[in-house]
Amino acid sequence: GNITYGVCSGSPNNASEDNNTITFDALADGTYSDCKISVTDNASNTSDNLSVSSFTIDTVKPVLAQVTAVTTPTKDSTPGYAFSSNEAGTISYVGCSPGGTSAINGTNSISFGTLSEASYSCTITVTDSAGNASSALSVNTFVVDTTAPNLSEVTAVTSPSIDTTPSYEFSSDDSGTISYGGSCSSSTTSASSGNNSITFNALAEDTYSNCKISVTDNASNTSDNLSVSSFTIVGLAHVGSGWVHSCAADNGTVKCWGTNWYGNVTGDGGTTNHTTPVTISGISNATEVGIGLTHSCAVLSNGTIKCWGRGDSGELGNGSTNTNPNSPVTVSGINNAISVSGGRMHACALLSTGSIKCWGKAENGQLGNGSTTGNSSQNNQTIPVDVSGISNAINISAGLQESCAVLDTGSVKCWGAGFGTTPVNISSDIQNAIQVSTWSNQTVVLDNGSIKFRESNGTIETILEISNAIQVSNDAFTRCAVLDNGSVNCWGTGGSGSLGNGKNYNETTPVFVSNINNAKQVSTFEGHSCAALSDGTVKCWGAGGYGQLGNGATNNQNIPVSVSGIE
Repeated sequence: GNITYGVCSGSPNNASEDNNTITFDALADGTYSDCKISVTDNASNTSDNLSVSSFTIDTVKPVLAQVTAVTTPTKDSTPGYAFSSNEAGTISYVGCSPGGTSAINGTNSISFGTLSEASYSCTITVTDSAGNASSALSVNTFVVDTTAPNLSEVTAVTSPSIDTTPSYEFSSDDSGTISYGGSCSSSTTSASSGNNSITFNALAEDTYSNCKISVTDNASNTSDNLSVSSFTIVGLAHVGSGWVHSCAADNGTVKCWGTNWYGNVTGDGGTTNHTTPVTISGISNATEVGIGLTHSCAVLSNGTIKCWGRGDSGELGNGSTNTNPNSPVTVSGINNAISVSGGRMHACALLSTGSIKCWGKAENGQLGNGSTTGNSSQNNQTIPVDVSGISNAINISAGLQESCAVLDTGSVKCWGAGFGTTPVNISSDIQNAIQVSTWSNQTVVLDNGSIKFRESNGTIETILEISNAIQVSNDAFTRCAVLDNGSVNCWGTGGSGSLGNGKNYNETTPVFVSNINNAKQVSTFEGHSCAALSDGTVKCWGAGGYGQLGNGATNNQNIPVSVSGIE
């Protein structure tokens, strides 16, 4: 029969008795739900209208646009990306591993499939349900980088060093941002690919073994921590005075001057006196000195201690009572010392654990181990013993026949002559101590800037004229203190010029030492004193008859003179 079309026209116009395929005439984009077909046979009988199922014509392809680019570089091997589409459909990928495959009308957030390290220039296409494929959307070029930088040390910090802002060099195989850990920091925060030189921020005098560096590259990959080799900042000089000799740790070396009766000045078996400093052989990494009556000791940057000079009471700590060895000897059993103090015929070391070891003459309990005898004859202890009951010391002082320590609680304990064979608290009035100096059972304590003096009878006197001290030193007749402005005050016996104020008589109250305004540490003993200055030099004053002032002369000086050869 003849076909009649409704809203939707088409061809052919004739229907056969069976299945018929027709083609509608061109239709605009839209949805068609009212198309009908009828057939009239040769007898003019017309069928009921056949309603064509609703259908949609769509000839427009989706339009895509980038919303959020891939971060580049990225350490994510399945990086995220966002784009918009104005139609739903199926996503196709070129150049990148497929992620999600279904797009919605709106913003689409996808994650690419796992990608290896490389640079990627990908495209995305969306094909709608009508089969219209969008133009390819070019994803921003991005780099996948999942490898962290590798660091290695190139040039370690010089150790020991007087430079409080030391330099360090390391290499990195990638650029990035530097992070610092431990006790070190720096203003340098950018690393390049290759060798990098940095300068650490100002450090106090100490040994540094916990400093670490890491680099985070532009893809946020962080390297393993690079451990900076341990190093020691020794300051400009550290001075100690003995009976009629003195020594200074000077940029890792040790230099001594004065009487050399037991080899305490030269450490080489000789006994010739020296009015100017001589360098102790075999020591290049000293951090500080501790000087006794006629023996000398130095702490090294590796935590060991070397001593030389008189040793017949075991004060050299090497298991022997030999005197004047041909070279400095190593104190037995100590590898973590941070300071050493020499007494009359004994010495003590403060360890990094807060504990203390002492050695030498033991007859008055000055070793603090509960005994007045040692492991050798005549009450001598030739190897270090532990001081009883102390594990939190921060400062020590060995005296005539006694020893003292400041604890991290701010209290002070002493042992030996006048105190007993084990440590006892010297006063409940001392609660903020940071340093102690003792000699002949007379103890000077630096207590929160003020100075408290303990007489041998136990009474405590506060030195009212001083409130800004940063370090003190004490012998039987003279006391000296460094103030926070770099000046030095001394008081006590001044007959040999030991107060350094240009006069030769005693003072019961502190007087300023002449011509010093940059001191960082002072040591006084038996009528002479020496100060280490911030410019690296040392000045001494007082009794000089044996060359103990280090200026090449043998006369007393009531104003400070420069020690030769320490610069």
